[in-house]
Amino acid sequence: MSEQISVAFIGAGSMAAEHLKLYSTFRNIKLTGIFSRTLAKAQNLAKKYDIAHVCQSVTELFETTKAQLVII
Repeated sequence: MSEQISVAFIGAGSMAAEHLKLYSTFRNIKLTGIFSRTLAKAQNLAKKYDIAHVCQSVTELFETTKAQLVII
């Protein structure tokens, strides 16, 4: 079995939602965190896609998730 890749997201608009829809289908991808200036949108996407961390800044996103890939 291959190792999971940790992926975090910056932004919670329509493009982020489309990317999340795709990335959530891969078994080797773990959605670890999201940051957006619009907290409510980030929280909604986190709930929908089971993202563990909704962060208040890019720095917090990095320090919390240590993501291997960040989608902006």
